[in-house]
Amino acid sequence: HLLECPICLERLRQPKSLPCLHSFCQDCLGTYIIKPFSGKIALATSFPCPVCRRMVTPVNQAETKEDWAKQFPNNGVIQELIKIKEQSSGPLYCTPCQTKGNPSNPAKFWCKKMESGFCETCKVDHHDIIHIECDILDITRHDSNRPKHNPTVPHCDQHDENMVWYCEDHKLLGCSICVFEDHRRCEAVTIAAKYIQKLKAESQLTDMQAALTKGAEFMKSLVKDFEEQLQVMVKNQDIALRSITDLRHRIDKRLDELQKNCTDKLIASFKDEKSKLDDSLRQCERLKNSMLNTLKWSIKATEGNDNTETIVLYQRGQAEVESCKALVTEMNESFTSVNIKHQTEPGLATFDDDAMGNIVTEKTPRRFPESRGYLTSPMSGRRMREVQQFDIKTTSD
Repeated sequence: HLLECPICLERLRQPKSLPCLHSFCQDCLGTYIIKPFSGKIALATSFPCPVCRRMVTPVNQAETKEDWAKQFPNNGVIQELIKIKEQSSGPLYCTPCQTKGNPSNPAKFWCKKMESGFCETCKVDHHDIIHIECDILDITRHDSNRPKHNPTVPHCDQHDENMVWYCEDHKLLGCSICVFEDHRRCEAVTIAAKYIQKLKAESQLTDMQAALTKGAEFMKSLVKDFEEQLQVMVKNQDIALRSITDLRHRIDKRLDELQKNCTDKLIASFKDEKSKLDDSLRQCERLKNSMLNTLKWSIKATEGNDNTETIVLYQRGQAEVESCKALVTEMNESFTSVNIKHQTEPGLATFDDDAMGNIVTEKTPRRFPESRGYLTSPMSGRRMREVQQFDIKTTSD
């Protein structure tokens, strides 16, 4: 994980180290620096470290913020580790032999300056002829007495020297040339080993490690709290989804009930009106048949000179005519056309946005996890609530 950029979480590219010794890709760091300055703090002269939030001031604040990331030193240790990581991922082969068509000839020596491998023959015939003073490493011998760079000592990428000096004014590591060129006027420049002894003697290193432990424990409690909150959110989401589904089922059930009630009412109204219409139809039909029958027999009685029958039929016809007039008059007063329809209110034609309920996000203050003294806040920045009112009698009373 030391070879990964905390911003992009990928292999570090052109690793730049801040004074707090956290390393980032040059492009990632440049993007991170530029982003906060797009608003009201565009005139700021420093920025917080993406990891520890320590404020960092560039070497030359006069340059544009797009170039601030380039001012910080390259992390030589990280670069060396990346190279070792890449080299150790597979076997090493002789570079000249590969160009000659023999790619599988293993390398016995490694030239750090050329970053190439050589077999014993190619080392003598090619490498040693040109690179006479080059430090070449025998990678097949672990007990080699050749000088090796201490992997724990950072290497200056500008002067190819060990970075054994530390400037407390700039909080930077440097080699002897860096100290001579850039830190001659600094007041506190010492050997890195002595600076470490000073940190140990003044308990600064121990205090820092204790602070890291306490901070890590606090972050652990925060992570646990966030995980618990996430679980609660997932649980609440499931409950809300089930509530929406239950609401839909209740709405469907209610709509089914309303549809049945409306359908039953429609059928009942139709039967009632049909019964009334059938009664009127039969009544008119009977009167019509009776009047036609009276008319028929009245004509025959008149033609047959049957006076008695003619008088009886005449009286019956008169009664039927009066009944017909009375029926017509009665029906005329309540005569209507029956047309049964289904009507709805315009607002009920479709569901509005609130028909299925609303999604409400409630945020209530909750107690911050116990910080164990790691995080303190002034009294003016704390919340309070009234629990109870009470009176206290003092001796002066």
